[in-house]
Amino acid sequence: MRPGRVGWLSAAVVLLLSAQSVLQAAGQDASLAVYLPRLQALKRNGDWKGLERLSREALDGLQAHLGPDAADVGIAAAWLASALHSQRRDKEAERLLRRAIAIDEKAVGPATVRLALDLLSLTDLLNSGGRYVEAEAAVRRALAIDEKVLGPEHPDTATDMNNLAELLVAQGRYKDAEPLLRRGMAIDQKVLGPEHPDTTQDVANVAALLYRQGRYIEAEPLMRRVLAIDEKGLGERRMRAPPGI
Repeated sequence: MRPGRVGWLSAAVVLLLSAQSVLQAAGQDASLAVYLPRLQALKRNGDWKGLERLSREALDGLQAHLGPDAADVGIAAAWLASALHSQRRDKEAERLLRRAIAIDEKAVGPATVRLALDLLSLTDLLNSGGRYVEAEAAVRRALAIDEKVLGPEHPDTATDMNNLAELLVAQGRYKDAEPLLRRGMAIDQKVLGPEHPDTTQDVANVAALLYRQGRYIEAEPLMRRVLAIDEKGLGERRMRAPPGI
């Protein structure tokens, strides 16, 4: 999955701020204000057990103050799911993610970026388990939400297209993947610029897919374009090529 658009950790700040306001309103010490740097430190250090404990503490506290179906409880459930997924405890993580999605749908609405992020987390989990058909359904739903909420030419929408293409490639559906990769490339080129790292990786992805299909003449100019940009020393690209490309 493309880095930066998987929903696992994106809810951390929202969780922190929401929990802090809840506890302040209840007249209690907003001790969750210290959670964010600790969560980040645990993630950086790969301390998944510590991340799990801290996430459970946050989830329990929010449930106690808000009830089991509050929007912020869904965020906490998604955060705990990320800790469990990192420990390969995907059955538990999936249950929590599906709970978070259900809460999002009821408490937040069926077309929000927050719901899209939880769907992308589910996509990542299912993809890692080789459950490509289920993962495809989740990412298609996230893509539809982002197209509606963020717009059809937003970079995050382009990322969703790349993630969907990854799943299609994993299933050998190259013809279905190619237009998504090309559309994502066009969006990034227009919005981010022709030499942005994401755009460069888009070009590399399309070239690799063409090469894999034996379409060498079409792939060559794209590969040369990537090499020319690399030679300018623009820095490392964020790799997000579909597996096997």
